[in-house]
Amino acid sequence: MQFDSYIISETKTAFSIPLTKVLIRKKTFKQKAFTLAETLITLSIIGVIAAMTVPTLMSNMNKQIYVTGLKKAYNQLQNAIRMIPVSQGCSGGDYVCAGFPETFWEEGDAERIVDLLSEQYKVKKVCYKKTNEGCNWNKDASIFPGFMVEDGSEIFVTRSSTLGIKVDINGEKGPNENGRDIFDFLIVTEYSMAGEVTNVPVGTVAPGGSRLAADAFQQADWAYWKNSPKCYGSETGWWNLCAGRVLETGKMDY
Repeated sequence: MQFDSYIISETKTAFSIPLTKVLIRKKTFKQKAFTLAETLITLSIIGVIAAMTVPTLMSNMNKQIYVTGLKKAYNQLQNAIRMIPVSQGCSGGDYVCAGFPETFWEEGDAERIVDLLSEQYKVKKVCYKKTNEGCNWNKDASIFPGFMVEDGSEIFVTRSSTLGIKVDINGEKGPNENGRDIFDFLIVTEYSMAGEVTNVPVGTVAPGGSRLAADAFQQADWAYWKNSPKCYGSETGWWNLCAGRVLETGKMDY
């Protein structure tokens, strides 16, 4: 049984009235707390929720980092390509004068582009036949000559019927996967892949899979990312369309 307790207080008036005893009731409270079992159950629930949500949050955060890195790489590449004719003493937009191949590749063209392009960056290391060493995932420099940039990114020139640039936005960091941290760009030269004069200005940097790339190389039916269900993974293999998709949508929704 719980009893109320009392405090006895004495008061005295100005007229020296005899002391009176005043009873003031003091309430007592019974405090409650979680039991050990309740605490353990709560922690278990929090752990399950964290296990379900943290991987998704981390994945979304990493994707946003890739999107930001791609935008930076695109802007840097545009500026670098734009400056090449000027650096070679050619008139603005005269890429043939600067040393760009007019159409299909010949021996040494890729290395020539690496030399021209690397002059526009703060380069850490050049990787091609002359140095006989590769960069990061591209161990065979004879296939994809390129260079490492001081900010950690890596840039390679790909051999194809047009001038292709492959950018690893974070270099030695993972996951080193096409469509995640590795993206493709096409540089418009005198002729399209079909061998016809293109209607897009020479020197234009076209992200792989973009409408610009599809129009410049006259292959809109298959080269535009919207015409491919996915741009990433082995189900379609069209990982070279991811740059256009990410830059046009502003997100990595795959």
